[in-house]
Amino acid sequence: MRHISEDQLELTQKWIARAHESSSVAKMLYQSDGDNGSIVNFAYYAMLYAVFALLTPYDVEKGVDKDHIAIAFFDDKFINSNIIPNDMSEELHNAYNLLQTHDFQPFFTISREQALKTVNSSDEFVKAIEKSIKEMLSKQS
Repeated sequence: MRHISEDQLELTQKWIARAHESSSVAKMLYQSDGDNGSIVNFAYYAMLYAVFALLTPYDVEKGVDKDHIAIAFFDDKFINSNIIPNDMSEELHNAYNLLQTHDFQPFFTISREQALKTVNSSDEFVKAIEKSIKEMLSKQS
């Protein structure tokens, strides 16, 4: 991870907080038998916000208006460099693809099992990214 300024650290913390909020909403929706599409939406965005936290030192999120650009940068900088395990990328791509299919194929239905898998993957993803950020910051000190 590049050196991170105080402003970037604050932004990183805000993205992680937003990731946790979205993850909590996804869990709450699942537990209250909410809409599966909404559950996956919140779970996916929790993952994306965690990616934004990780990318903050690269100023990537400032110019990103497409999720796939942030995901591609994440894969290039962190997955292809073996900084973050490959399975984290797979989970992110799975959530992205599931949400895209749901959003753009009106006859596609997300099952409860898919929603639960995405919630669990999202929770693990956010925790793993947060742990990686803490490790990278401790090396910076």
